[in-house]
Amino acid sequence: PRGLDVGRTPTSQPRRSRSPAAARPRTPGAKGGPAQAVLKALATRRPEGLTELDLSDIRLTNADIVTVARHAAVFNAPNLRTLSLSGCRVGSAGVQKLIDGLVFSGLVLLRLDNNGIGDAGACALAMCLGSTSKLGTLHLQQNRIGDQGGSALARALVANFSLKALYLGQNVMGEASGTVYASVLSHHNRTLQELDGLDNNVPGVRDMGTTQRLAQALQRNRRHLMASEMATVNTYQQQHQQHQQHQHEPSRGQFWGSTESSMYKDGYQGAAGEVSSHAVVPSSITADDEGHHGTASTSSFSGLSATDLALFKRIQGADDT
Repeated sequence: PRGLDVGRTPTSQPRRSRSPAAARPRTPGAKGGPAQAVLKALATRRPEGLTELDLSDIRLTNADIVTVARHAAVFNAPNLRTLSLSGCRVGSAGVQKLIDGLVFSGLVLLRLDNNGIGDAGACALAMCLGSTSKLGTLHLQQNRIGDQGGSALARALVANFSLKALYLGQNVMGEASGTVYASVLSHHNRTLQELDGLDNNVPGVRDMGTTQRLAQALQRNRRHLMASEMATVNTYQQQHQQHQQHQHEPSRGQFWGSTESSMYKDGYQGAAGEVSSHAVVPSSITADDEGHHGTASTSSFSGLSATDLALFKRIQGADDT
């Protein structure tokens, strides 16, 4: 019949034409995707002025991670302090590439949560947390880290003196990891102040004795840090007061003032208050019982002229007064 399309049922919808670009949706890590745009902007700007880099929720390939590590390395970006790779699907292989190209000595905060790094990635990170690291905060939530990776991170805290906050929530660690953390914090580590998420794991840390040991160790570390900060502040205040007093103290040459004789000016106003060798100074001055300068014998003034002798006596009389 007229008006009926043979190749289409009455309830079907007409097909829409799709352009080649629309037919091939871009993956976040593909060429021309968001990751490449961010990395291109990172490469074109001056990396030495970079202080914070946030690539959260951008899927990164291994090649992208190598690029990030190269541009965010200490020798390229010495002022970089914060690096966020949350939800980038880095994986254990990506973490290893990140570690191989990126020296963590300049970073203060690193976010690697929700990346599925597993035990292998956690063990690789533990090898970087040595005594040379300056990392203060590390986020490792939602990474499927088990007791093997958790224990490796705990043992790394023995030689680490910078990490103050470690977030381990929503992983798969259990009592074995909690026992290692409690032992390390009780006997070796004095810097970690916040260990969050061990009880939010499956199976998690449920033992009351382990939980109490962890709480006591973290509280002790907080008190230790407060005492160290107070000692640093007191030391700075004392040094500042001593510096102020030293600035207000008159120098040795200022007591003599300006004189008419170049002999006293050259002899008593040296660089460090020392008497110059060419100045003529009385050789015998006796102190009286009251602690004053006393009087000098006339024979000791044989090297002085009449003008210098009168000037010296006038200065000595002013000192006695």
